[in-house]
Amino acid sequence: MIDTNEHTRLGSCFDMRCHGAHPGNAPITLYNLMSFFSDLDQIIFMNPKFKLPSPAV
Repeated sequence: MIDTNEHTRLGSCFDMRCHGAHPGNAPITLYNLMSFFSDLDQIIFMNPKFKLPSPAV
């Protein structure tokens, strides 16, 4: 449902999340966070392939 490039970008988000959860000298900046959430928003949340069907009325 996602292509290779999207998979790679989501992998980078996962890596950033893992590195941010452990102490270290590489800071997670505001720009990193904006990129992280932008990728999740565009690749997952706004992707029509993942849209849930509307409930029947």
